[in-house]
Amino acid sequence: MKTSRYTDAQIIAILRLAEGGVQVAELCREHGISSASFYKWRSKYGGMDASLISQMKAMEDENRRLKRMYADPARFRSACDVGAYLGLTPKRYQSGEVDIGGRISKAGDRLTRKLLFEAATVILYRASPTIALKQSGLRLSARSGSWKARVALARKLAVTFLTMWKTNTMFENRSFAA
Repeated sequence: MKTSRYTDAQIIAILRLAEGGVQVAELCREHGISSASFYKWRSKYGGMDASLISQMKAMEDENRRLKRMYADPARFRSACDVGAYLGLTPKRYQSGEVDIGGRISKAGDRLTRKLLFEAATVILYRASPTIALKQSGLRLSARSGSWKARVALARKLAVTFLTMWKTNTMFENRSFAA
């Protein structure tokens, strides 16, 4: 992406001069910008201060990065691949006869992994008891511990979301009798 030669503070200062009554043509000539650039800035940044502009640009960059990362669901041959892509699978150390499983690999996008983990925690501890995901998570929690259950549920959520995205379907809860 092309970077601007003007900082956020400079753009705000130019817009404030125009609000103060200076002619747009004069501002454009003085600062070496086209009138199209000025009006584009005014429509995009009008009424903001420099800190809001920098926050907005950071959010645009994050959004662009996430779109690049998740733009094509066909990039995963199998739905199970998304768990490894997001770092929700255990690390493995294998050498000869040694096979040691470790903690999660934490590869992939940190924010997505965090949000999936939070969603798994909410499902496990705050959701209705009739949700099938909660029932399987509670069984795993009793068997292997709370932390492993939340990671497994986060991985299951990622697989479910990818499948829903690929098939363009809504979530269907297989409920149990309460």
